[in-house]
Amino acid sequence: MIYISDNDIKNIIQDNIDLVTEVMKECFIAISNKDYSLSGKLGASHGARISYKKQDKERIFIAMPGYLGGEFNITGTKWHGPMLKLPNLDKESRYLLVLNDAFSGVPLTIMDANLITQYRTAAVSVLAAMFLAQKEAKSLAIVGPGVINTLITTGILNHFKNIKEIFVKGRGKKSIDIFVQKIQDKYKDVKIHIVSKVEDAVKDADIVSINTLLSFDKISDMPFVKKDWMKPKSLFLCSAFAYFPDSVLINGSNKVCDLFAMYESYENELGFPAYKYASFIGNKFADLYLEGKIKKSDIFDIGEIITKKIQIKDNDLPTIFSSSGLSLEDLALGFRVYQKAKELKIGHKIF
Repeated sequence: MIYISDNDIKNIIQDNIDLVTEVMKECFIAISNKDYSLSGKLGASHGARISYKKQDKERIFIAMPGYLGGEFNITGTKWHGPMLKLPNLDKESRYLLVLNDAFSGVPLTIMDANLITQYRTAAVSVLAAMFLAQKEAKSLAIVGPGVINTLITTGILNHFKNIKEIFVKGRGKKSIDIFVQKIQDKYKDVKIHIVSKVEDAVKDADIVSINTLLSFDKISDMPFVKKDWMKPKSLFLCSAFAYFPDSVLINGSNKVCDLFAMYESYENELGFPAYKYASFIGNKFADLYLEGKIKKSDIFDIGEIITKKIQIKDNDLPTIFSSSGLSLEDLALGFRVYQKAKELKIGHKIF
């Protein structure tokens, strides 16, 4: 068994978002083929959570076990720690991943999973764009120019060569400046516009990526997108909390998820309406389905689209993609990192 640190992972992946996107593609092919196992009553749970209060702040921990077959044949658990800012630490999140041999259960590795989480989250959005966005897309909007959206931008620009404009809505000058520098250093012919309103970012964009926060005091504080701001055939990638009018979600958009069964599990675990407790757009899809306002057949899984088992009917509607993170994605990328670490003799042997 070996320990693999975030620094080891960085040296292995080397910010190659295209490599990670290919791993995510294989992951979702296995999911589409039902070659996976997750926890929970419905077999599709995001994970088992505990919470308690310390120093008047809620601490949430989530155990995210899973098995992924296909090209991986690996089992393991991601341990999701609380999102806190602590002195002398530049990371708010604390994630750990343990991988086991799927047959014997023998532990293979324990690894830091902060970078694993960032890379796989970004790569899932890039993968969705490859299969859902217009091939001739010319403009990109970024709401929340942090680390994940920087990776998403890199992946999208690698695949959509016609994009020459990016509209950026951020909250702080520091994150905006870092984003601009990283993107313009690599893509010098792309023009970046800094805007102060979500409307100004998204209204002219063919692809929109929203990745801001996973905690807001109230729903109205979240990034809000009005129907009039959405271009025909545009794509909205929502990997964090976001807010769209019900009219858009009911009959004004194509609706795609990483795995809709996970949002059904949220309803079972958090209670209805799940969107009130975890405001991923997929949970809003599930709420509307339970209310009888949309049909289950109106909601598509990205794996089914990748494997061509289903096809969205050609129309002028914008498409909204919801991803909230599956342990299966962590297992897939973690296993590939483990294999490379063994090959390169990277990591620290525990026993």
